[in-house]
Amino acid sequence: MRPDKVLYKAISGTASISLFGSLIICALIIGNQVLKWVKFAIWVPYTIRQALYDLGSPIPSMPHLLGVQKIIDAVLSWPAVVGCFGITLLSVFIVGLAVSRLDEIESQERAEQRRREAAEREKTRREEALQQAERSKADMDFQVQIDELLGPRR
Repeated sequence: MRPDKVLYKAISGTASISLFGSLIICALIIGNQVLKWVKFAIWVPYTIRQALYDLGSPIPSMPHLLGVQKIIDAVLSWPAVVGCFGITLLSVFIVGLAVSRLDEIESQERAEQRRREAAEREKTRREEALQQAERSKADMDFQVQIDELLGPRR
C-alpha cells in the first residue's frame, strides 16, 4: 500500500473520531445546560473559556498585541457548543478532503492497472501475430519445397 494512501486513511480515521467525539461532547454540553435550566429555571452559559479551564488547557494570551487579545477574549466568551460545532465542521471538512484524496489515489491506481493490462494485452497480441507470421512463413517455405519437388503445376 502506498504511503500517501496510508497517511490519508489515518487522517480520515482520526478526523472521524474527532467528528463523533465532538458531536457527543456537544450533546453532553447541551444536555447539561438543559438539565440545569429544567432544574433551576436559569440558563447557565458554558463558554469556551470555561471548557478550556475544565479541560486543564491554558487560556491563550497575547498581552503585547491588544487587538489580537480582544479577539481571543471575544472568541473565548462564545458558548462552548459553538466551539464544539466548529470542531465538528472542521472534522467533516478534513474527512471530506481525505476521502476525496483517497478516491483520487484509487482512481489513479485503477487507471494505472488498466494501462498495464492494456500494455500486456498488446504485448500478447503482438507475440501471437509474430508467431502467426512465422507459421505462415514456414507454411509458405514448405509450399515452395513441394513445388520444387513436384515441378510446376499446370
